[in-house]
Amino acid sequence: MRHEKQSRQAPSKRHNGEEASAPHLVFYTTDGCSLCEVAFEQLLGMPLLAGLQLEVIDVALDEDLTARYGEILPVLVFDEHELRAPFDAAIVAQWIYDSRL
Repeated sequence: MRHEKQSRQAPSKRHNGEEASAPHLVFYTTDGCSLCEVAFEQLLGMPLLAGLQLEVIDVALDEDLTARYGEILPVLVFDEHELRAPFDAAIVAQWIYDSRL
């Protein structure tokens, strides 16, 4: 599975019908990371992520990101809060809830 920088967003609407900026979730990954692949598939299956912008970033494409995250992948970042693997749907749900408080 090739992980280049990409975004996936479900549009969200404000109560007045205007487009609203979706909350932003970043998934740091790289090629050949089996734990990353499992985590990514879990994320895609989570209804909780509806309305969130999911940005997938391959850390191998950036020296600074490789230095910061290369040994601890996968990593999720939401509202400046980091979540390191291992994680599952329940952990991600609680982490997003706690990050919004």
